[in-house]
Amino acid sequence: MIKVAFIGAGVISEEHLKVFSQIDDFELCGIYSRSVDKAITLSQKYKIKNVYNSIDDLYITTKADVVIVSVSILELRNITNEIFKYEWSCLLEKPIGYNKLEFELILQNAKLHNAIVYVALNR
Repeated sequence: MIKVAFIGAGVISEEHLKVFSQIDDFELCGIYSRSVDKAITLSQKYKIKNVYNSIDDLYITTKADVVIVSVSILELRNITNEIFKYEWSCLLEKPIGYNKLEFELILQNAKLHNAIVYVALNR
């Protein structure tokens, strides 16, 4: 069983949840979002085990193998600064950064932490 965690509770997160919830090999183990109410709604709809108050709690409690990140482009760098500290594979919703410099800073941080990072191509 592959444990999957989610960061973000918007429309794109739900699109990912629709797919991951249909595959038996995946356990939807946790979700974190600034929008707690939306996270709770998604957790109930897709039977996600828990809603967390921080990324640290999400990782430490679930020990997820994969994290799916679907947050606003303006929040992505802050989120990646936190998620790259942990040993999970990261699937980041595109675009990665709002300009070239932002992308390069995220890439540099990923390399610094030896993060395993993939970019979602959901369309």
